[in-house]
Amino acid sequence: MRRWRRLPKGVDVNEALRRTYRADVFRAAAVSLGLRVPDTDTKAEGTHAKPWRLGPGEDGIEMGADCFFDGQRFAGSNQPASKLSASA
Repeated sequence: MRRWRRLPKGVDVNEALRRTYRADVFRAAAVSLGLRVPDTDTKAEGTHAKPWRLGPGEDGIEMGADCFFDGQRFAGSNQPASKLSASA
């Protein structure tokens, strides 16, 4: 919603994210199921047109393509996507 300027004025985006995006809950659930989890809670989106691996070499977690229909990129850490590595 932020990307398309659809948030009402005064919304504390960081607080909303802190309360709704609970990486700790997802991580605990995945680990309890024996699944591998990444070392980071955020990554750039819109930078991979094909499947790729998050992490080093063959040990990386298989990820799907993440391109947006409009070609835009999103850096979840509030950094420009161009500043993030492909594995971040």
